[in-house]
Amino acid sequence: MGHVTKHKIHNSVDAASKQRHGFTLIEMIGVLAIIGVLATLMAPNAIRAIDRAATKSESATLSTLAHSLKSYLVENAALPPTSTWTTSLSTYTDLNANSLAVNNRSVGRVLIYDPANSPAQRAIFLSGMRGGLTLPSAANINTAARFAAIWDTADGEIPPTSSWSSWSKWTAVSGSADYLLIERVNLKSIYLDELRTNSVAINNTTTTATSYEVYNRVGAKLANSIIAPSGSVLLSNLAKGDRVLMYATASYSSLVYSHICEGDDKSFDLSDWIASAR
Repeated sequence: MGHVTKHKIHNSVDAASKQRHGFTLIEMIGVLAIIGVLATLMAPNAIRAIDRAATKSESATLSTLAHSLKSYLVENAALPPTSTWTTSLSTYTDLNANSLAVNNRSVGRVLIYDPANSPAQRAIFLSGMRGGLTLPSAANINTAARFAAIWDTADGEIPPTSSWSSWSKWTAVSGSADYLLIERVNLKSIYLDELRTNSVAINNTTTTATSYEVYNRVGAKLANSIIAPSGSVLLSNLAKGDRVLMYATASYSSLVYSHICEGDDKSFDLSDWIASAR
């Protein structure tokens, strides 16, 4: 009697064990199916999140390039050529010239100057975050109207084909505007403030010859000459930071006065080896 009871218990345990194994396998299949559905649903969102992060990073890089371009203009009193801008600006960023030329989506960045003024008062950096959609070169945007059309394009939109015919390839791709970045750089304030030119008049009211020298902000000599007795000289187109040295002799010795240009016109009278500004 006891033996029969033990046998039945053993069979019950085996059946329960088999049943548990069966349910576990079904549950695993169900979980895998759910994961597959979730992955299918979440994949587009994950891709969009990656694109948004890459676009945000590229926008920050273009902002850095805008500041670098301004710094270059202030220090060099000129803009880098569009053909070599990556080399010129590499010393103002943490990126080398090759990294500046191409973004992390292997699309080349473009620098364009406004042809409306010379030197240019505005600049644009263009970058694309989708392969296969090319950008115009600086040579393509060769009129003020074409430049203005891109400058005036609202964020999240594609510029009109009047500025560049190949924008039509962008508009043919759904959502392509999300992959176009336009960084606008206004340079007018630099020309009006940092690079505003001014003039310096030097009047030699003595009876002997004097002299002067002009150096730019980095110490390179720009000009030098002798001023005859009772003679005058007008130095024009001096940039902010240029230095004018005035001497009591014609041999550029006996420094009388050193003037650093700050954007205002000045006039100096050399009399008895004292320079009086007015």
